[in-house]
Amino acid sequence: EPSATELIPEQEQDQQWLTLHSSWETLNATTLHELLVKGQSCRSRSKVSLLCTKQDCGRRPAARMNKRILGGRTSRPGRWPWQCSLQSEPSGHICGCVLIAKKWVLTVAHCLEG
Repeated sequence: EPSATELIPEQEQDQQWLTLHSSWETLNATTLHELLVKGQSCRSRSKVSLLCTKQDCGRRPAARMNKRILGGRTSRPGRWPWQCSLQSEPSGHICGCVLIAKKWVLTVAHCLEG
């Protein structure tokens, strides 16, 4: 499993957290937004972090890597297999994300606020 759980040190009171609804497994939610609750504390005091265990984690096969973007070409499907798009209907693409397990993606917090 590519993820691990770690304890979070004590945080300031004005910190805002997005947490998973306590009964998320029984909710009939169709979007991730419906499963998240905004709060002032992190009750579980834990976070999910990424732990790469394979040497090829984050590398595509037979890649010729450049140090910078040249020409801004559109990527072909399969060239960046861990990269994904977080989408909702009807608006479509919201944010980029990264596959970290078969059924889990990682994205930045501001994509889920509001």
